[in-house]
Amino acid sequence: MDKSESLEQMLESAKKYAEEGAVTIMESCLILAKTYAQKAGKDISREVERIKRRGYKKAVPLELESAKKYAEEGAVTIMESCLILAKTYAQKAGKDISREVERIERGGYKKE
Repeated sequence: MDKSESLEQMLESAKKYAEEGAVTIMESCLILAKTYAQKAGKDISREVERIKRRGYKKAVPLELESAKKYAEEGAVTIMESCLILAKTYAQKAGKDISREVERIERGGYKKE
């Protein structure tokens, strides 16, 4: 397998994980893809940014849903962790989720 095949495989894997909102795995694939691209003398920066935005955008509702679930269970510490991730991903995706965060926090802190 040459560097171009490895590069394409990593980009395809990153896209797949981005669609699933699996940000950590997506980011790992993109690190490898950038390494392969650099060795092959290719510039993939635009594609990397596009994949990242997609992954972060997909991950936000997943983290908010997890935060909501933990808020309902009164597991405030875990809720807060999910909200931190959701806010980080939302910022990277250019989304404002402040209302959703406030609503979830209110629910979680009432259960405490």
